[in-house]
Amino acid sequence: MSLTIEERLAIIKGLNVYQPRSPYALATITAAGDTAAVDAGSSIAFVVNLNTQMKADVLNSTLLAQLDADASFDRQKDTMGWYNSYKKTLGTLGWMVKDFQFTRLEDVHNFKSAEELILDYASTYLSKQEHDLFAIMLTALQQPANRGAAKLMDNSARVLNQTNFQAGVASVTSGQPTFKIGAYTCTASWTLEHAVFFQLHPQLDRGGTIQFYAESQTMTLDDKIYSQLRAAVLAKLGNNAQALVDSIVL
Repeated sequence: MSLTIEERLAIIKGLNVYQPRSPYALATITAAGDTAAVDAGSSIAFVVNLNTQMKADVLNSTLLAQLDADASFDRQKDTMGWYNSYKKTLGTLGWMVKDFQFTRLEDVHNFKSAEELILDYASTYLSKQEHDLFAIMLTALQQPANRGAAKLMDNSARVLNQTNFQAGVASVTSGQPTFKIGAYTCTASWTLEHAVFFQLHPQLDRGGTIQFYAESQTMTLDDKIYSQLRAAVLAKLGNNAQALVDSIVL
């Protein structure tokens, strides 16, 4: 049975979200054309047809779901517990989202880097235009101008030899925000330098091992629901809406 707005608001109020003490300047994603941002442990590219409000809604709702999952489950060590919590909160906020069902990527040895592997997998759930934008975002995230955004993602999604992050493309379909999300998690036998950008060779050539899992789906946000929850989401996020979001200069 679908939740009422009052029930959804009560759930949001009860979410366990850490509040940073330091003030932060407001993060806005307002540039014309295609844009992108890091949202804690997610990197999201935005197709030009999303307006500023839709971008903020995608960022804030997925951020809140991440933070509540972080408070209840170890992001790296209890991956499925984390994603079940993430999905539950997304559903409360109006996202139409399915269970996350991960598949082990067996062809890891065919790629020099995690970036190459991610790009290959992303081609299975993104259109050609979306994939081109996705590749631009990943390239940009490695540039000096985006060092802060890359560090934010590393700090949010990586611990030593494990990483758990989301990456995809948001757009508008039939007037509603959609997020083609790829969820990635891996555990290596060596310490990972970054959450997303790390070499697979020569570590694998030297006998190192890595288990890489991925899942993808298209989520749609029901704006009729979320518009009635937006203020409560922002109130619950507090400074996190600025501290844990950073633009990616494409």
